[in-house]
Amino acid sequence: MKCVEATDSDRDFLRMLLDYNLVPGAGNALDYFDTLELCFSETTAKLRYVKSEWGTIMTIRAGDMHVIPRIPLALTLQRIVPHPKLRVVVADEIADDIPEGGTVFSRHIIEIDSELRAGDEALLVNEHDRLIGVVTLRLSPQEILFFTQGAAGILRERIKKVTK
Repeated sequence: MKCVEATDSDRDFLRMLLDYNLVPGAGNALDYFDTLELCFSETTAKLRYVKSEWGTIMTIRAGDMHVIPRIPLALTLQRIVPHPKLRVVVADEIADDIPEGGTVFSRHIIEIDSELRAGDEALLVNEHDRLIGVVTLRLSPQEILFFTQGAAGILRERIKKVTK
């Protein structure tokens, strides 16, 4: 990986990418990071990661430039994006039991942002809006709330300890 310091125009591009991929206003999360580095693939020369002083904050899917937030960016998004936007709310009883890479089942989801779509990345939170991790949805919000069985999403990355 070849990493370079982000310029002002790079920050503007990333801000627009976050606004487009997640929700309008999500790009303002970049203001909370002092330094940003753009990391490019050596074989394809495409943007793959964005790093900050807190580590990798997002991964960029090379095929379609889709943003996959990591925990530092997810924590910032949780602060600046109003509830219920970009959120999947699960019951407190199972919040600590979902393993990283594990399945989030439809029956455990209490509330979900109706503007999300299948395949989107979302913030997985408990009933008290505490971040659990980043989840990739497998179903649409309408399907998730309709079905009582089956996988609603896969937890990509989680915070180690969730407190109430």
